[in-house]
Amino acid sequence: MGEEFLNLPPQRKSSHICKLLLEFKIINKVFLEISVDKNHVVSRSDIEQILREYSPLTGATIGRRTSTIVSWFKWIRNNVGIVEVHLDGSVRLSSQLTLNLE
Repeated sequence: MGEEFLNLPPQRKSSHICKLLLEFKIINKVFLEISVDKNHVVSRSDIEQILREYSPLTGATIGRRTSTIVSWFKWIRNNVGIVEVHLDGSVRLSSQLTLNLE
C-alpha cells in the first residue's frame, strides 16, 4: 500500500488516504450514517456508542479514541471536503456535497 501511495500524483494522495480511512469499521459506520440522510448529524456520544458496539474498548479509552476519530474526520474535511465537523465534535455530510446513492 505504501508503494502504491508514493506512486500517486500529489493531487490524488488525499483521496487515497480518505479511501483507506473509510475502510476502518468505525469511521465507515459513521460515514454510512451521515450518507444515508444528508441532514443527519452524528454526535460525539453517537461515536462513543458506535465504539462500544464495535470495539472491545472500555473506560477513558473510549473518549480518547472518539477524539481520534473526530480528528480523522477533521482531516477528511480539510483535505477532501466531503464532511463537516462542528466545534462539539459532531460530524455530518458536507452541505455542499450531493451524493448519488441510486
